[in-house]
Amino acid sequence: MAALIPAQGAAAEDQRLKAELLATRAENELAGGQYPDAIRHATECADLNRSIHLATAEVDCRTTVGRAMVNSGEYEGALGAYASARQVARGSGLISAEVTLLNNEGNVFYFLGRYSEAHGRYEDALEILKRNNQADWYARRLQMTRANIAVLYQKLGQYQRALAIYQELSSTRSALAPGERAQLLANMGVLYRRLGDPYKALDRYREAQALFAANHDSDGEIGVIKNMGIALGQDLEDPAAAQPNFERALHLAEQSGNRREATQALLYLSESSRRRRLLPQARRMASRALQSAEQIHATEETWKARFELGRVAEDAGQRAEALGFYREAIAAIEAMRTGISTVGLRAGFLGDKRDVYDAAIALLAAEESPGLEEIFRYMEQGRARALKDRIRETANPASIADIQRRLAPHTALLEFWVAEPHGAVLWITSAAAGLVRFKAPEAGAIEAYLESLRSGRADWRAASEKLGKATLGVLGKLPVVDQLIIVGDGRLQSLPFESLQAPGFNQLLIDRFTVSYLPSASMLAGAQAGRDWASPWRTILVAFASPNQPASSSGSRLFTEGLADLPGATEEARAAASAISGRALVHAGESNLKRYVSSADLRGVPLLHFATHAVADSADVDRSRLVFTSSDPARQYDFLFAREVAALDLSTTSLVTLAACDTELGQPVAGEGMQGISRSFLGAGARATVSTLWRISDRPSAGFMSSFYSALNEGQSVSEALRAAKLEFRRSGEALAHPRYWAGYVLNGDATVRAPRSTLFPALAGAVVLLLLLVLWWAAKIRKAPASVGAAHPSQHPR
Repeated sequence: MAALIPAQGAAAEDQRLKAELLATRAENELAGGQYPDAIRHATECADLNRSIHLATAEVDCRTTVGRAMVNSGEYEGALGAYASARQVARGSGLISAEVTLLNNEGNVFYFLGRYSEAHGRYEDALEILKRNNQADWYARRLQMTRANIAVLYQKLGQYQRALAIYQELSSTRSALAPGERAQLLANMGVLYRRLGDPYKALDRYREAQALFAANHDSDGEIGVIKNMGIALGQDLEDPAAAQPNFERALHLAEQSGNRREATQALLYLSESSRRRRLLPQARRMASRALQSAEQIHATEETWKARFELGRVAEDAGQRAEALGFYREAIAAIEAMRTGISTVGLRAGFLGDKRDVYDAAIALLAAEESPGLEEIFRYMEQGRARALKDRIRETANPASIADIQRRLAPHTALLEFWVAEPHGAVLWITSAAAGLVRFKAPEAGAIEAYLESLRSGRADWRAASEKLGKATLGVLGKLPVVDQLIIVGDGRLQSLPFESLQAPGFNQLLIDRFTVSYLPSASMLAGAQAGRDWASPWRTILVAFASPNQPASSSGSRLFTEGLADLPGATEEARAAASAISGRALVHAGESNLKRYVSSADLRGVPLLHFATHAVADSADVDRSRLVFTSSDPARQYDFLFAREVAALDLSTTSLVTLAACDTELGQPVAGEGMQGISRSFLGAGARATVSTLWRISDRPSAGFMSSFYSALNEGQSVSEALRAAKLEFRRSGEALAHPRYWAGYVLNGDATVRAPRSTLFPALAGAVVLLLLLVLWWAAKIRKAPASVGAAHPSQHPR
């Protein structure tokens, strides 16, 4: 055996050298963007190191696998790689590596929008750091972990908490390199702007500029100088003060040879000149920007330059020239978007581009004979684009003729458009179409009306009549219809139209019409949905209700808001389950767990009901969330975020009812519309959602939902059932007749959805009929038997 030891040692050394070569190769491939090769070679490296018991090298290679998977978008695979590396690190006492890997896992959860899990990983890292505060790597790892928590807080709108961490880190000068400190100060400037303090933002930007300049980082310096100009021009509304910053950015960009930054500076200079009514100067800057953008093939800056030239021309009264520039800008935008193959990357793409479509629509709508098809195309191109990409293969907008073919008789689609102070509604029936212009209601008037509804005040009627006159003059143009499908826009998306008084009538819209909503006309369903049959053992409805709050939680809270108990939510969920014929599951209280909301658990379930707390975030859709009971006693609640909802496969789900507060509200995103939990369920494949426009009362909601599901079970479509429940409340003659209790429920999506019928009764009825037929057949056979037997075989029966 002794003679074999040198040979074994040589083999191990060969494997170590081979592993080192693989590690170097994988790192080079990672740096060069060759992610599949990097994953393959780093995995081979990790396996080799494991075989010769080199834990540190194995951890490094498995970490490389995770990094390559993150860069290629394989997030679940990256989590697996990091978890494997962390298991090795923990078993080998590599504490510093374990902290780093916990941060890496937290970052992946952050990218996935699973913020609770990200927060949990960062907190776990802090716990390890507390136990190792004398280690030489402690300060650097603590800074990394705290910075990641600050970024998470900033994403979740916890700006003050994020700012406190940034301030703490910025005071630790020795732990930060100059470039890192400059970037941290720039982040603080962004936070101060979000918090409404542009003066402090400017102070941080100036500090960051000085550090970037001292570090000879021209790109970083240009970036903060532009941010200073934006803060001055937009937040402080001082374009004259902003201009020198843009001129300085232009000078630095030209000096460093950064032509893209120079082009952007020219665009900012054109805008600040136009806002000061220096139109010839603005035109020169925009023309230079367009020329530069075309020379460097910068498509983003190209459309922006054409749009800026259009605005300059419109301000100069040259409407035809302006419309030409707007059309060119829209064509460039659509070409850019077509070139983005990944749906996720298209989300938010139109956020800064909707203004171009609005500018073109405003000019077209003002013409004596407006071109309806072009207006409709621009309307559709400027809304719910990411959602439409998720739920269908083609993103081409429908034509008016397409919509007319899909519309049922006696149905009108009303597509609203708002770009203050302008407003218009394009109406379409199966046989005709037209456009009605109106002055857009002021945001304050709509908010005052909504507040009168939310608070149950009696003065809602006057505002209902006023807003009805402002927005529903189109009803006088329509033929006889009894169903309205409304595509809202801008601030009108938060308006419950069925609570408005129809002009010329002493009735609300709900009294005359069945009303439903769509994010986009292109999402209009075709033929009306029939009513399916469901087997007796198939689950028809799954409900979630009443999250439990633990008596105490020792862990750090991700969110600080307090949430009240929902005693009526469980009753509501059970009432919904009882009203539907067929199998139903209710997860309430301690069983109201997030893990049951999975594609596998909900596959084939047509009806989902959520009677829980919800939080709608108007600043960032990714922070909108539903609340569940925590499976971890150390944590207060669990959360299902909007991005997690969108990742579900709900293609077999007909209806999601979100009987929680504000589930139709969220972040208004230009080019997409109101982004909230409801929209995420539609994006996951659900055909329709019933959601809420404001905070709903616990007990009345239970009664409303009982009526709604009873009507749905009787075979009514979801739009008919929702109207029936609303009219029951409205005509009750009690306090529940106030719109506060019924107008907040809105239907989005396919209004023709119906609940499936259980086959239990038909199966029993069929069995009874079959049994009766057998009995009749047997009776007939018996009646015939005596005569037949006695006549044919008299001698066979012995006496």
